[in-house]
Amino acid sequence: MRRRAYPGDVLPLSVAEMDVPLAEPVARASTDAVALGDTGYPIGTAYAEALAGFARRRWGWDGVAVERTAMMPDVMRGVVELLDVLSAPTDAVVLNCPVYPPFYHFVQHTGRRVQEAPLGEDGRIDFTVLEEAFIRAGRHGPRPVYLLCNPRAGQRQRGPRRGGGGRARDAEHGARCAADLTGRRGRSGLEVSPRITP
Repeated sequence: MRRRAYPGDVLPLSVAEMDVPLAEPVARASTDAVALGDTGYPIGTAYAEALAGFARRRWGWDGVAVERTAMMPDVMRGVVELLDVLSAPTDAVVLNCPVYPPFYHFVQHTGRRVQEAPLGEDGRIDFTVLEEAFIRAGRHGPRPVYLLCNPRAGQRQRGPRRGGGGRARDAEHGARCAADLTGRRGRSGLEVSPRITP
């Protein structure tokens, strides 16, 4: 893709991982799975159970309800399904830019409008800008979604400053927050508390 869409000396961050060899453990696991003939469809709850164990060990969080999980073929399909659960096609979706480019394409493909809330010059979420985006998003429907991509593909993400009150602002404007990936406790001041609320 990058060799056709961009000059030879340009490496778009969204595809940077395609220009380096796979990590050895990933390559080995993939090769082992193919050698075993494990190329079918996933079934059962093994993945969700593993995620629940990881969340408990890594974050001290017991919130993964295995029986309420669903397998998705990739992150972006999961994002589309989550948008359908959390909002209507007339609702807007707030994105912090710069962000993984497919977020724009997939959100717009659902018929939803994107409202941008650019990161500040320091690379952090600017809560004043975010609140303005929530206000604009609220003009399109009562249930905007704040789609948080963290960490950002190909760039180092810094967490919000302490005391930012982001969750309170989400709720104040009726926004639901959905994240494709979560931060880790102790990194960049982020503390993970993933959850989905009705």
